[in-house]
Amino acid sequence: MMNLEQATALREKFYAGTSTVSEERRLLDFLRSESCPPAWQADRAVLETLVALPETGCSSPPLGLETRIAARLAQHAAPRKHHYLLWRRLGAVAGIAATMTALFLGLHFSGGTPPTVYSDTCCTPQQAASETRDMLFYVSEQLNMGVEAEEELGGPCP
Repeated sequence: MMNLEQATALREKFYAGTSTVSEERRLLDFLRSESCPPAWQADRAVLETLVALPETGCSSPPLGLETRIAARLAQHAAPRKHHYLLWRRLGAVAGIAATMTALFLGLHFSGGTPPTVYSDTCCTPQQAASETRDMLFYVSEQLNMGVEAEEELGGPCP
């Protein structure tokens, strides 16, 4: 049976495209064994897919990694309709342009600027400083509530 160092060397050789068919079979046997690290399961799936190529009707013989991958991609490749995507993008751009034009013309012909919520709420610089401090405290409290809620929920999902 192969050890992890030998398997690592074969794996590097496989991904470099220089492995032989017998080396690939030995590597696949290791990947299917109990001593295979769980992190290598994706490598196992890649190798099993490539080994299954002749059984799925691929007309070219298994020459090497690049040839087999190209044959697999050619089997499943379908022509894409780029015109459809182009027209959708152009339609989206035209819709955005029409919306922006309508907003601009609406503001321009409505007779002025849009109304604001606040207008001259502070008469002195001290009142302005006090209002600013109060708003900053409010924002800080809201942020702290969010952080506390996140801590109660725990870390992100794996």
